[in-house]
Amino acid sequence: MFSPCRSAVSLEKRRYIGDGFNLDLAYITDRIIAMGFPSSGKEYLYRNPWKQTKKFLQHYHGENYKVYNLCCEKDRQYDHGKFNDQVECFPFEDHQAPPIGLIHKFCLSVDAFLKQSDQNVVAVHCKAGKGRTGLMICAYLLYSGRFNSAAKAMEFYGDKRTKDGKGVTIPSQKRFIRYYNTVLDRGFPAARRTKLLKLYISSLPVGMETFVAFYQRSHDTLSPYSVIKMEATFSKKESQCYAIEDNTKKRIQNVRCKVAGSTHKALFEEESAPEFEGDVKVVVYKKKMKKKNFLFSAWINTAFVPSTNRVVAMKADLDKCKKSLPQDVKLVMHFTGDGAAEEEEPPVTTTRGQKLIELSNKQPSSGGSSAAAPIGELPRGLDDEEQLPRTPSTRSLGGRQLSSHEIDVVPMTPHSRKDAHIERLETEMSTLKEALKEMVNEQATNSEDLKLRLNEASSDKRRLELELVEKTQDFASSLFDMEQQLSYTRDECKRLAKEKEALEQKVGELESVPTETLNDIIADLEEQNKELRGENDSVRAKLEERESSNKLIEETFSGGGEQGAEVQEPGKTELVGSLNVSLDKMNQLMSLLKKEQDANEELNKKLQRFLSMEQRDEDDIDRFVSNYV
Repeated sequence: MFSPCRSAVSLEKRRYIGDGFNLDLAYITDRIIAMGFPSSGKEYLYRNPWKQTKKFLQHYHGENYKVYNLCCEKDRQYDHGKFNDQVECFPFEDHQAPPIGLIHKFCLSVDAFLKQSDQNVVAVHCKAGKGRTGLMICAYLLYSGRFNSAAKAMEFYGDKRTKDGKGVTIPSQKRFIRYYNTVLDRGFPAARRTKLLKLYISSLPVGMETFVAFYQRSHDTLSPYSVIKMEATFSKKESQCYAIEDNTKKRIQNVRCKVAGSTHKALFEEESAPEFEGDVKVVVYKKKMKKKNFLFSAWINTAFVPSTNRVVAMKADLDKCKKSLPQDVKLVMHFTGDGAAEEEEPPVTTTRGQKLIELSNKQPSSGGSSAAAPIGELPRGLDDEEQLPRTPSTRSLGGRQLSSHEIDVVPMTPHSRKDAHIERLETEMSTLKEALKEMVNEQATNSEDLKLRLNEASSDKRRLELELVEKTQDFASSLFDMEQQLSYTRDECKRLAKEKEALEQKVGELESVPTETLNDIIADLEEQNKELRGENDSVRAKLEERESSNKLIEETFSGGGEQGAEVQEPGKTELVGSLNVSLDKMNQLMSLLKKEQDANEELNKKLQRFLSMEQRDEDDIDRFVSNYV
């Protein structure tokens, strides 16, 4: 259930997945395991559970295992009984370099346990099981003779432990792996107490104020902690340098500290220059000593300062260097020289072949540190890779001369590193041949199954392609319909917007007409209606009089004899015709008056309706427009 969380925390580290296990764990060799911290409590959710780790070790290796804890944090210590008391601790701080003596003691312990039985394995862990773990495992790969080059050992570890090949990434940890490889080749050089004469920090942003602190590891070789020895501040106004003695700041006399453009310089007089011996850590901050102001740091060992007495560290050689700093940022330190080393330095004309002959003919003496071969100049003071030829005879000096650093001496392997390396390669070659034969057999037996699977895969691919074509066509048609619908909707919206503008214009025109004008219009219409009604009444009265006169005339003509009627027949006919014409005209006039009256009544109704709906028109228009737009 928590596997996704644990995989996310592992990032690019390889995990062991199989047989019900999903652990942040990888086999560097068949007998060396690198893993993350075996956790409990809340860390159980995203790190290796210690119960699952123990179950894994017992499942594959029974009781033939030993766990090495490299953490020095208080919350990273656990009961050794969880792993049957098969636990040993070699603590040092995360992202830091350990003492050389601690590295050698670890290698002695691992070598002794692996030699007890061919079935024994060791599981090494720190917090994440990458940096500190990689440093110690690479040191043992060099100690056991599997590799003679520190670079190849770190490359091998990076490929086995991570997917991107980035195993040991802290520059100081890489540097101490190279230091230990030099110790195995030439023996540990004599402890060197030296003074810092010059300090340069170049290519910093112009105007930046810096704070530099120097730490020296305490006298106990196996202690992971350090004590501050010196601090310096660089600013345009005032640059100062102090020596730290018994928690008091003692200003160093005759020191010139200044900021020159993008370079910060500190020049010490040899008489009052600060002294250092052994492991030294340089930390550079911006303005003040605060975590948020951290710029970079670096670990060095004074015993490995080259013959030029000059140590140069570029950006790639600095620990946790801020990405915002320029690529050419550089830390330079000049130390006092060693007269004995200068006398033993070979002439410039000596070739590497002559050095090889001299080293091969030189017999190791039993005079302690004086038998140590001189350390040649390291590139930029930090890389001793392939500077002098290595011979098996020089390897034996390392274990004997490390006794001066409070390390119990354990005899080295009887064979030279070269012979051990050849034997290991032969065994690996035989195992690889057997594995290759098994792979060939499996390939022959599974060829038919692979063909069937390929045919099924091709048919499935064809079917999926057809389905994809059909879905693509359906999608295209639906997309076309959506575009048509969208265009129609856009036209409808435009039309409704125009109607809304027209209605708003009409409403504005109606609102611009004053109410008094409307009342005057209504009053004029009412007066016209009254006049029309009066005219209608007068016309009706005339018609009634005309009808009464027509009746009287008809009665008059109907009362005479037939002779009189015949005599007066032409005049009666004309009179009746004229009366009929007048009656028709009167009827037409009445119809016109009635139509006009009806029109006036309809106009009055419309005006009253308009006045009653005047307050609601604007709301109805807005509601209509909002519903359709």
